[in-house]
Amino acid sequence: MEPPSELSRVEPEVKKELVVPSATVTVVSPGASNAPPSPSRPILQPQSPSTKRRQSRDGPSPSLSTQKSPPKRARSDQTEVKLLPAKYEFCEIEDMVILIANMISELIQTNDSLPARGGALTRFHSRTPPGISVLDYLQRLAKHATLTPPILLSMVYYIDRLCSLYPAFTVTTLTIHRFLITAATVASKGLSDSFWNNATYARVGGIKIAELGLLELDFLYRVDWKIVPNPEVLVDYYHGLVERSEHYEIEDDSSSLDDDDENDGESNEASDDADVKSEEKAATDVKWKAWMDDVSTKKGESAEASDSKGVTRLTSQHPNFKMKLRSLLIAFCSQVAIAASTSELIDSAIISIQTIGLTSTPISPLAEIKYNPSTLSAELISFDAPELEPSAKLVRIGVYDTTTSTWKSSTSTTSVESFAKGYSPTIVLNLDAQGGVIGVTVKSARIDAGQTRDFGPKVMLRRMEKGKGAELNRPVVLSAEGKLEQPEVEKTMLQKYWWVLLGGVMLLMTAGGGE
Repeated sequence: MEPPSELSRVEPEVKKELVVPSATVTVVSPGASNAPPSPSRPILQPQSPSTKRRQSRDGPSPSLSTQKSPPKRARSDQTEVKLLPAKYEFCEIEDMVILIANMISELIQTNDSLPARGGALTRFHSRTPPGISVLDYLQRLAKHATLTPPILLSMVYYIDRLCSLYPAFTVTTLTIHRFLITAATVASKGLSDSFWNNATYARVGGIKIAELGLLELDFLYRVDWKIVPNPEVLVDYYHGLVERSEHYEIEDDSSSLDDDDENDGESNEASDDADVKSEEKAATDVKWKAWMDDVSTKKGESAEASDSKGVTRLTSQHPNFKMKLRSLLIAFCSQVAIAASTSELIDSAIISIQTIGLTSTPISPLAEIKYNPSTLSAELISFDAPELEPSAKLVRIGVYDTTTSTWKSSTSTTSVESFAKGYSPTIVLNLDAQGGVIGVTVKSARIDAGQTRDFGPKVMLRRMEKGKGAELNRPVVLSAEGKLEQPEVEKTMLQKYWWVLLGGVMLLMTAGGGE
């Protein structure tokens, strides 16, 4: 029969006391609540089997009734600060997006709390706030529209420029999304050599192509078509965005200078070693170089002798060889000179403009054009946008002679809207057979910002040529059927003798080969 365990020897009536600090359970006999525990009655503690085995191995452990658990260590509230490169061109796109999104969020939070000014709506206003945040929308544009750091900083520059030139526009939750896709489209076309078409930008921004075209044209009109910022301005915007953020700092240039000094020291040591090795190698290669020079001089003398013999032989056999070569060189040089003279812009014309009204208005220069009548190539030297009165509707264009105060060429009348913003004028010069200007016209077309970036005025040349005159008193010859006789077209060599070529091909295909 097994001996009774320690728990079986305890009286049936026990009192369990829970000690909170030590989280232990003490078994006390009745009537001995104030007395110390008896040596024969040890304090029992419920423990797991693994704890018992550990205590039996390491020896008896002290009582846990007076031991307290150490307090937990509080988490540090300090966040890590990320260092950004000193030049914004090397900044990561994700970090640049976060900097711009934080700044725009602060602007939106401030502007949304202000009352609306007169309730004026712009083309950038949406009916309801979009369901995507500014940060997610910027990340989408940067990823799918391949926006670089200069383009992203230019979008921040556009915010200040548009707000200063267009007071009705304010950065809010209703205007920021349409502004961002418009600014991204304009900056990509104005600053990048490769960009997407409007269909791609519209699909990335979540709007229609026609709506993006209207937004783009309205934006360019509001900022006066000046979309290229100075590089110094982008640097200031970059430093300002980093200073506004607590989680980013710009790295110091001293570390890069130290690295450059270390690299210079290493390069100097390497150059010293290389100089020593080069001196040793030069000392050992003196004999080899002298031998190679001797061999090369001997080969050169033999080659020159053979070339002189060949030239004398050629000139002796063909005495007219030198004369033919000289004539060919002269002809080639003359052709090059003729081509160079024809490619130059040898003539010029100054185009003038005058407002048509009830009273006489002054005539002012509009553009200066240089052209070549033989190649019909032209270049616009200067163009002064006309300052027209608001009441003016028509203008006169032509070549005006200031010495005689007369129009030298025929003039044309066009609308003042041809020179308005959003239109690209094209000046057409009509030339006579001698290359003189006999007339000037202007045609204009609305600018499609989604197709081209060439918004400036253009030049076109048209040369007047003699047309085919009427053939009078020509006899009419009719065929036997009563129809006009058509001249027979002469057949080509292939049409005449195609059967000969076919017979030769068949003969080659059927003939057998000899052994």
